[in-house]
Amino acid sequence: MKPKLIIIFLLIVLLPLALLVWLGLRVANYEQKETQRQFEQLLQNRLSDIDQNIINFLEQRQRELQQLTKTSNYDIASLRNIVRDNPIITQMFYLDQEGNLQYPTQTNTLNKAETTFLERAREIFASNKLMEQSIVNDNDNPTLSDSSSYMVAKKRAPQKPQTRFFYAESQKDETENTEESYSLGFSNQMPNRQKMATLDQSQGWYVWYWSTALHLMYWQKLPSGQIIGAELDNVRLASDIIGILPATQSSAKSTIEGCIRLTNPLGDSLYQWGPHNPEIYEQPLTSKTLSYPLNLWQLDYYFPIAQLLGTQKSLAFNIIAALAVLTIALISLAIFFYRESCRDIRQASQRVSFVNQVSHELKTPLTNIRMYAELMEGTLSDEDEKSKKHLNIVVSESQRLSRLIGNILNFSRKERNKLTIHRSNGTIDDVIKVVMDHFKPSFDTHDIEIHADLNATQLVSFDHDALEQILGNLFNNVEKYAKQGKVMHISSRQDHESTTMKIWDHGPGIPSRKAEKIFAPFFRISDKIQEGASGTGIGLTIAQELARMHSGDLKLLESKTGALFQVTLKTPIAKEKQL
Repeated sequence: MKPKLIIIFLLIVLLPLALLVWLGLRVANYEQKETQRQFEQLLQNRLSDIDQNIINFLEQRQRELQQLTKTSNYDIASLRNIVRDNPIITQMFYLDQEGNLQYPTQTNTLNKAETTFLERAREIFASNKLMEQSIVNDNDNPTLSDSSSYMVAKKRAPQKPQTRFFYAESQKDETENTEESYSLGFSNQMPNRQKMATLDQSQGWYVWYWSTALHLMYWQKLPSGQIIGAELDNVRLASDIIGILPATQSSAKSTIEGCIRLTNPLGDSLYQWGPHNPEIYEQPLTSKTLSYPLNLWQLDYYFPIAQLLGTQKSLAFNIIAALAVLTIALISLAIFFYRESCRDIRQASQRVSFVNQVSHELKTPLTNIRMYAELMEGTLSDEDEKSKKHLNIVVSESQRLSRLIGNILNFSRKERNKLTIHRSNGTIDDVIKVVMDHFKPSFDTHDIEIHADLNATQLVSFDHDALEQILGNLFNNVEKYAKQGKVMHISSRQDHESTTMKIWDHGPGIPSRKAEKIFAPFFRISDKIQEGASGTGIGLTIAQELARMHSGDLKLLESKTGALFQVTLKTPIAKEKQL
């Protein structure tokens, strides 16, 4: 099998496979990303449901605090009774219209709880931040004060996909911060957070860190301009929030897969549930920051990586299996085409070999027939015109058959790369005249006149038989396709070591769109000019190949009428032998 055909078969298999592999990888990558996106969205929805439960709890707690702070008695005893009767709060406070703290103050006789409250909230009341926040709410202005959580530095490495905020001051260690207070004030119009439902614009939350614990303060501004509020018990708050979360489960009957952790800004786990126990170095698959006012806490969803990899491996296996099936199908198809093509090639080779053998066998007896017919033609008297005419037909047809056999044999040699030329000295015009003599009887039968303008008389080197075959094929086309034109022109000229011959007729011509196709093997113009004409379709192919073997060419030139062929040969000037 030819290497070119082998390459074609390989391309038939490899190109579709490469395309399928590329498409498979693209599909696998897309499916993997889409699956991961949908999976992360599902986990995010779970975290959002948990966050919504916490929001609902804080809204209920806010309503309770609103009712507790709707008191007309601002004396110390009444406020202390509220603290004593409500375990959800640790301390009440009261500010006048100017923002000055009226309770608890150093002017009062303070108990231990009130004293510790003043210590951890000293900065808030001293800087009047609570009053500033109430003014922000009244003006419906979303601008944050400098004490907002967005001013807090990050203490730990961020974890995807959410960003956590942490408290710190410069580069101090945690041990140095144990007695520091970090104010994290918010208004109800905080940007970049889920807005928590409130009853009106005259209340809100104030969040700050003292030591390592989050403290949450509720405040309400009265119509008189005074502010009353309460600090929530952070231990009770955390306990109540954990109470509304799912119970810790480690059994196989868990309602969730993986593990969910509630963490503080330090990254410490406040609570976790779910059967999966994440490693220390394991990163959460997705995270969600809680809504205000607990937006310094975060929910982290850990999922067993082995289960995710199993899903991806299953997808990859399906794609690989599909590609394997397609590969086997393509290889089987290629083998089938290969075997069929080999069989066709063998059959074609056998046919060509048979034609070549028959043509070669016909050449010798045909040569003898032609030779004896020409000898007999010379012995006949001029008076025996009828016999001479019949003999001329025998000679003409034997010459035509010789050209046909020569074309077949030369085409076979060309296909096997064995076609060669043999140069010898001679004149181009002499060969032209010989070919004209051969065709004269046939042209006379069809009333075709030959107009010759021959100017190639210089002795040059060329293959006589090859030139005869070139001209014979061109003359034969005139005889078959342009005999209604009644005229054929032939001219020759020499220029240094090049000889140019032109043959044109007055027939129907050849369409320009088929000018190149006529030199292709077995191509024949399919129109009316072929009616009644027969041929193999290889004459012009052989003629062009023989011209190119002479370092020249055979071309079809543009012509107003008929067909104009130009033959160019490289004909080196021959050196005459010295006597």
